[in-house]
Amino acid sequence: MNTPDIDLYCGLMAEIEKRIAVINAFATGAVHAVYAASDIESACLHLRKSLEIVAMASLVANKAEFSRMYANSAKYWRADLLLRDLERVNPGFYPHPILEIPSTDPKFVRKWVDKETGYLTKADFVKVYKKCAAVMHARNPYGRQFDYGYYQENIPVWRDQLIGLLNSHLIRLVDDTNLYIVHMQEDQDDKVHAYTFMRQDQP
Repeated sequence: MNTPDIDLYCGLMAEIEKRIAVINAFATGAVHAVYAASDIESACLHLRKSLEIVAMASLVANKAEFSRMYANSAKYWRADLLLRDLERVNPGFYPHPILEIPSTDPKFVRKWVDKETGYLTKADFVKVYKKCAAVMHARNPYGRQFDYGYYQENIPVWRDQLIGLLNSHLIRLVDDTNLYIVHMQEDQDDKVHAYTFMRQDQP
């Protein structure tokens, strides 16, 4: 049975799903924010918010720590500093993407293997966070021209990397000895689900 903390975590993952749907809508042209530049800026806003949720979601088991990091989140215009501080609090904060494949061991239906490609790495996180942040400011008319074409091309790539990271992942919450596997969608109800795995030496 899931704890209230992992249920809260799943709720944050469900929010990311909604934001990905918004990103999709702008990226595919299904909706428009009056003109093309605003479409790209809107997609980047929701992508950056999704990254912030990914970064801080593992702190839900510690309300005080989550609140502290959330209150300080406005100062984190550099993603590397955000990840550094989060790792100090919870070394296992970043989702660990996996693939679930049939097991050759008769005691298990499936086994987990690490996902090697097709997901947002920590290095990718820093890059995408920085790129999205750059769109949040007014353009300097005397500076370098903003390349909206670059964003139009790469937003779908970044979206797919985010989906690849979260689709099926392992997570450890701060101050929690359990390991959780999280599915962003399942055939049974198309909702986020988590499964708890306890250490064998726990009572």
